[in-house]
Amino acid sequence: MGTTSYDVVVSTSASPVLPGRVTTLTEDA
Repeated sequence: MGTTSYDVVVSTSASPVLPGRVTTLTEDA
């Protein structure tokens, strides 16, 4: 669940979805 929250925060703060997706993948891995 933490990964999802981070993804949303990064996506909203950064704007692009690429960074958000990368963060989620890293957190998940």
